[in-house]
Amino acid sequence: MKQFTICRTLYGAEIRAWVRTGQDGTRASVSGGQLPHVGAVSVVHAEGPCKTVQYPGHKDAFVSERWANALADAGYRPVMVEAGIHYDNLSREGIQAVLDLSEDMLAEALTHLQSDI
Repeated sequence: MKQFTICRTLYGAEIRAWVRTGQDGTRASVSGGQLPHVGAVSVVHAEGPCKTVQYPGHKDAFVSERWANALADAGYRPVMVEAGIHYDNLSREGIQAVLDLSEDMLAEALTHLQSDI
């Protein structure tokens, strides 16, 4: 089993990714900003496509689906990813900064999972 946390700060608030993988599959939680929460959950079973539940008024499936599909494509199936990142009054550029940061965190998570550490 491998378990780790990746933390970043954006706009003065922390975004945290927690990842755990083992024989039973992979779980990840990506949340933070001014109001960490669960806004979407994405699951990829051993065989089959990603399925997502996104709560009304949220847009967190962009992160949960990206993480779930990337982890599944890398062989870490089954996988479940929950995501919830919130900043008040975020501009379009701010939203892109959150997505870019989550993508960087995903790349680090994949590197860590593939390492022998």
